[in-house]
Amino acid sequence: MKGRATSGGALDYDFVTQDVDGTTSTVSGWSNPYPSDYTAGRLTLISDGSAPIPSHVVQVMYPVGFASGISPGEVDYAHTTASEYYVGFYFKISNPYQYSPSGHNKIAYFYTTNGREAVLEFNQGPPLTAFLVEYVSDAGGAEVDHAGTKILALNTWYKFEFLMSWKASRLRWWVDGALDIDIPANLSANAGTGVTNEHFSPTYGGGGPNKTEVDYVWYDHIHMSGLP
Repeated sequence: MKGRATSGGALDYDFVTQDVDGTTSTVSGWSNPYPSDYTAGRLTLISDGSAPIPSHVVQVMYPVGFASGISPGEVDYAHTTASEYYVGFYFKISNPYQYSPSGHNKIAYFYTTNGREAVLEFNQGPPLTAFLVEYVSDAGGAEVDHAGTKILALNTWYKFEFLMSWKASRLRWWVDGALDIDIPANLSANAGTGVTNEHFSPTYGGGGPNKTEVDYVWYDHIHMSGLP
């Protein structure tokens, strides 16, 4: 999944999720900051014959009673600063899935040198879409939401790609190779000098009832690349 946007340069990490083992530092450089997620079975590695790359799929499980506003498991990566940053990965949502009434079901967080963040999320529909919430284009760091248009189905793998470009002052978002969001963002003025770390942390909403069913999300084959 080489970048349609940027690739190569000082930051160029291919990552197949194969060493999530409940430790804070793994062979690949990724970390699981909450080992109890692994020991409790909320963060596991599985094989999924329907996945684009069937082996070493990261499964995150929401048990019955799981509270809103937190994630049942996450994997993080910290790296050298990238002012041209691209990430691509595959993602799937279980069927059924109990959505948060807040409309915010997180997929991944991307943090800049000054602490601002862009967050990929999915809503409850209808129709179900993925969208971008970002704090990087507003001088005051206010939340700015950008609705996606690609209709998603449950229990279906999608290829998600995201670009943050300080040079072009833009944020771009693709679903299955089709450009879905392309917006201006004054990153140089508002978002430090580049991206420094990622959290693949599927936080369940920001308010609302606890989970009344067992739900899942899955990640497969993450690729990141960028330039300083």
